[in-house]
Amino acid sequence: MSASELALTFGRAAAAYERGRPEWPDEGIDHAVDQLGLRADATVLDLAAGTGKLTRKLVRRFDRVIAVEPDDAMRGLLETIVPEADALRGFVREIPLRGGEVDAVFIGEAFHWFAGADELGEIGRVLSLRGGLVLMWYTPLERVLPRGFGGDPRTDRQRAASGAWKEAFFGSSFEALRHAHFEDVQRVTREGVLASFASISPIASLPDEERRSRLEQVSAQLDRETYERRWRIDVYWTRLAA
Repeated sequence: MSASELALTFGRAAAAYERGRPEWPDEGIDHAVDQLGLRADATVLDLAAGTGKLTRKLVRRFDRVIAVEPDDAMRGLLETIVPEADALRGFVREIPLRGGEVDAVFIGEAFHWFAGADELGEIGRVLSLRGGLVLMWYTPLERVLPRGFGGDPRTDRQRAASGAWKEAFFGSSFEALRHAHFEDVQRVTREGVLASFASISPIASLPDEERRSRLEQVSAQLDRETYERRWRIDVYWTRLAA
């Protein structure tokens, strides 16, 4: 599908997310999988899966992958792109799975939005004995746009980078978090950079006219057809305590 076809079918936010967000590098995923000792016959859950950026990587590694996403447009696009996964509508506080149904839960670029004791308890409920939890974020190492074009500093990356989300694990049923980071370089088109900006929540939520104006301002700053974007990938993993 073209960008315009995606937007017409699934909504502008979902289309921008799919077009603009970077792909997850194999190295970080494989590292967490190895550390947790997950086998190919495991059942895993991609929670808050969005358009399936992480889901499409997981279906290559595991026999059964479940993707839970509350947004209908995002989930509709996920179902189209990753038909191998079982896509379900659900929320972090009410995951539509039985207790102990999955061997691991993966969350990409989302845990900082809903980190809390209740949410972590619900994640623990659906995990099998000694089940694993993997949390992943990416951070740009270089700016593509000038300062002032990065969206609301109180949201998205700043919220994740603060580390406040780790407080949810204090006194939880999970072992101590472990951490590794990796770097990745991806080449993206000018349209991809613009879509990345359009996908961040402060821009995607604007009224149509204001959003269009902001995107035109950003577009005027992009003077190349392709860009090389460098990312830091942070991967955290843990498992239910014995």
